[in-house]
Amino acid sequence: MSAEISASVREVKGKGSSRRLRHESKIPGIVYGAGKEAVNLELDFFYITKILNDESLFTTILDLKVGSKKEKVVIKDLQRHPAKKTISHIDFLRIDLKRKIKLKVPVRFINKEKSKSLRLGAVLNQFLSSIEISCLAGNLPETIDVDVSKIKIGESIRLSQIEVPKGVTITALTHGDLDSYDQTIVSITKARKMEAVVFDDEVVASEETDDKTEPEAESKEDSKE
Repeated sequence: MSAEISASVREVKGKGSSRRLRHESKIPGIVYGAGKEAVNLELDFFYITKILNDESLFTTILDLKVGSKKEKVVIKDLQRHPAKKTISHIDFLRIDLKRKIKLKVPVRFINKEKSKSLRLGAVLNQFLSSIEISCLAGNLPETIDVDVSKIKIGESIRLSQIEVPKGVTITALTHGDLDSYDQTIVSITKARKMEAVVFDDEVVASEETDDKTEPEAESKEDSKE
């Protein structure tokens, strides 16, 4: 069952109207797409803020109810106040179940606990938090999962190396110039100090000296004490 979001038609447009709405604890919005005319909306601030605490709704097909009419939509864009981080505007995209849509989907880095390098204290560098994909609405995934369990120190994963669900295309990889658009998603780098640990008889990394190494000679000043 789809989640439902209620809204009203916004008759007055412009920045002044938007400011007035925010003073009335309402959020301006718009719905467009599927070959239909765009409609300006207003939504209750507290209602929409509460319902969007569920992050899965950002990649879920929703029922947008405006008056007595309902339409299938997805959240296309969400603007926030730069300082307060509160929602200031929301865009809905109408869904045609027979046509592909483009939407940004969150990246989820999985199997961190299985990474030998991370267990040693290496650093996971995350460069992308979302990826734009193209697919039919029925194939829309909640997240794009990236498995980091086998990345070694100094290695990285690019867009072209991840597996996406069937029927899903990463739009950046459809532009032809792969070298320009094949971005790095994540990499693992060595931390300043890493303990030598052996996993399955394999030493992964070490920056510390062996316990058997002779201690350094005392300095002249130390020897005088």
